Amino acid sequence: MGVIQQLKSLLLVHLILGYIFVMSGLIATFLMLCSCVIWPFNRHLYRKINVHLAYSHWSQLTFLAQWWSRMEIILYMKEEDLKRLGKEHVLCIMNHKYDIDWLVAWALSERFQMLGNTKIYGKQLLKYVPLIGWAWYFTESIFLKREWEHDQKIIQKDLLQATDYPEGYYVTLLLFPEGTRFTEDKHKASLEICKAKGYPLLKHVLLPRPKGFVTSMRGLRGHFPAILNCIVGFPPEGLAPTLINIINGRSLLAHFHT
Repeated sequence: MGVIQQLKSLLLVHLILGYIFVMSGLIATFLMLCSCVIWPFNRHLYRKINVHLAYSHWSQLTFLAQWWSRMEIILYMKEEDLKRLGKEHVLCIMNHKYDIDWLVAWALSERFQMLGNTKIYGKQLLKYVPLIGWAWYFTESIFLKREWEHDQKIIQKDLLQATDYPEGYYVTLLLFPEGTRFTEDKHKASLEICKAKGYPLLKHVLLPRPKGFVTSMRGLRGHFPAILNCIVGFPPEGLAPTLINIINGRSLLAHFHT
C-alpha cells in the first residue's frame, strides 16, 4: 500500500473531509433557505440559484467517487443518445441493488453537467435527512408516503414544477421503480407476490411498482423527450461496492448500461 493510499485511510483525513462536507452543506442549505424569498416573485431565478448551490455540495460526493477513490465507470450507451446527454430533460429508471448505485449515477451526471439539477423520487422521510435531504427538498425532489391517493396527487403536482425550468437548465429525474434497495429477504417476499399473482418470477430485481411510473409518463409527456433504462453492476470478484471503500480511497469498477 502506497503512502497516499495510507493517508486516504486515516481517520483524521476522514474527519477533515467530513468537516468540510458538513460545513459547506450547512452554508449551501442556509442559502437555499434564504432564496425562498425569491420563490413568489421569480421561480426561474430561485431554481437557477439552487441548482448551483446543490452542485457546490453534491460535487464533493462525486469527487470522492471519481478522484479520491479513482472509481472507473464503463458506460454502455448508443452514440446518438450520448450526444444528447445534458442537453434535454431525462427520466432515468434504475435498479437499486447496491449502496452506491446512486453515486455512480451522480458521478456520470456530473460529467455531463447534469448533477445540480438531479431530482429523486424518495420516501417522505428523506427530506428530513440533514444536508442532502434538505437540499433535495429545496431543489424540488418528489417525496412520497406510499399511500397511493396521496402520492398520485403529489406526483402530478410536482411534475408540473419539474417541467417548468429555464432554458438550459435540464432536469434529470432518478426513479427506482422497485421502490427500495434489493436484499435477499425483499427478493423472497417479491417472489411470493409474483407467485400469488401469477407474474413472471424475477431473478435479479424486485417486483416494480408501476402506478408511479405510469402517472409520471402522463405528466412528463411532451416535456421530457428522453427515458433512460439504466442498469448498474459491479464485478463480483472486485471490492464490495460500499461507501466505506469509497471514503478509504479504494478503486472500484462499475458497469453502467443504458
